Amino acid sequence: MRVRLTINYAIERKGLIGTVNPATYQIAQKYVMPTINGFDPNVQPCEYTPERAKQLVSRASCYGARK
Repeated sequence: MRVRLTINYAIERKGLIGTVNPATYQIAQKYVMPTINGFDPNVQPCEYTPERAKQLVSRASCYGARK
């Protein structure tokens, strides 16, 4: 779970639109579509926060993960 959260904080999704992906793409706002069982409208997407991602990587290093 921490790895997934770290990746979410580390990727600037807005920057991918029009560069890596076609400009017609839209940013996914949720992990689960509203039509799928388990959808939670209260779940908010992670904002691009590279500082937070670095903190999570540093914390993982304390548990034996490598940078």
